[in-house]
Amino acid sequence: MEPTNARFSRFRFTIRGLMLVTLLGGLALGSCVYLVSGLREEKREGPYENFDAWPQALKRLIGKDSGLQRDVEPYELDAWVDHRSIWRLQATSPLYDRLLEQNPFEPADSKHPMATRLMESVPSDWGQPRWSQWLWYATPGYGTTFMDGADLYLVAEDPATGEVIVLHEWIF
Repeated sequence: MEPTNARFSRFRFTIRGLMLVTLLGGLALGSCVYLVSGLREEKREGPYENFDAWPQALKRLIGKDSGLQRDVEPYELDAWVDHRSIWRLQATSPLYDRLLEQNPFEPADSKHPMATRLMESVPSDWGQPRWSQWLWYATPGYGTTFMDGADLYLVAEDPATGEVIVLHEWIF
């Protein structure tokens, strides 16, 4: 009968072996980070590079009033066939007034079917809002009924700070 520690004697670690394992692990981790950032860039997730790339719905809201571009911070989430973006603006902005006037909205809350997507999509550099006191509005049927060729919105407004976050989706 062999001693119990004899089974593990072939797994002796040396400094050289540990350095090799650390190096290989670091290379694997670095490759994963590179791959994920490449895929993210391919999906075009992140801040828009220029106004021409902004969602058509947002460009229509701005219209000829180019000064309104400074009122909004759009962030692209997905742009394959369907387009999804998230915007941040202030409730005092005329752009927010236009959004509310030009689109039908119904009251919603943080239990809306798309609310989790909005909350998870907020970029980290925007900070993590405390959603409990926010006011919510949504396009009727958004998240429960399939609607293609329409601009769909979920809007969250913080009455304390005036910050507004809009999840916009256009389904082809």
